[in-house]
Amino acid sequence: MAGTWYDSIDPASTNTDDSFSFASKLQPIVAGSTGNCTKLRVYIGFYNFAFDIKVALYDNSNNLLSTGTLTSQTSANNTWFEVPITSVAVTNGTTYRVAEMHDNAAGFQGRYLSGQPANSSFIDFATSYSSFPLDPFPAGGGVTLTYAYGMFIESGGPTPTATATATGTPRVNNWFHFFNT
Repeated sequence: MAGTWYDSIDPASTNTDDSFSFASKLQPIVAGSTGNCTKLRVYIGFYNFAFDIKVALYDNSNNLLSTGTLTSQTSANNTWFEVPITSVAVTNGTTYRVAEMHDNAAGFQGRYLSGQPANSSFIDFATSYSSFPLDPFPAGGGVTLTYAYGMFIESGGPTPTATATATGTPRVNNWFHFFNT
């Protein structure tokens, strides 16, 4: 189904590689349309070991909406990793939160833009990969970073066309009764 990616930031605008090993990260992102979110993505600046990655979509109150996992990823530099999630309805203009955690921190570097407003994203150092994602996402840990994360929203399909409805007294098809008696 057709859809559109909505990202927290263009990776070309980022300026720093992530050094927060073994931490789950939560990035606010605004839905750019109404439909079903079916994939999340994380921009990786550098990685040179095999890894698994988990993602989660939360509402703006940090309540878990959907999750997905991508396994056995290999080395990559400056690329998006797209992760399918269980489809969930989202609304245009609403703030959601994309969370990510990977299982092997050695060499893993996501991309972010530093020097952002306070609480631009959130980091949780206490959650292990095996227990990610938590519901709700732990409060606190606000930082001045914007991670390059995205959400894919499928359109709701074609808009139904209005159809005329009959009004007045129902009519009986007398020919049908004549031939079937």
